[in-house]
Amino acid sequence: MTYEEFSLRLKELGLSKKDFANLTGLEATSVTNWKAKNEVKSSWVKSWLDNYEKAKKFDELKAIIKDF
Repeated sequence: MTYEEFSLRLKELGLSKKDFANLTGLEATSVTNWKAKNEVKSSWVKSWLDNYEKAKKFDELKAIIKDF
């Protein structure tokens, strides 16, 4: 995953890089340092983002169902 792809994915999910760092327990500087190499080497990042998206959609669905 390139840094640009990572940044775009965060934007799509409504997360800032600082939000991502806080949620994953990383230092914000670690996340921004990925930009220098233009890649995110950590293999878990893509799956974490995929699971975050699924959880977000599930929470939205639960809120809709709760209103009925």
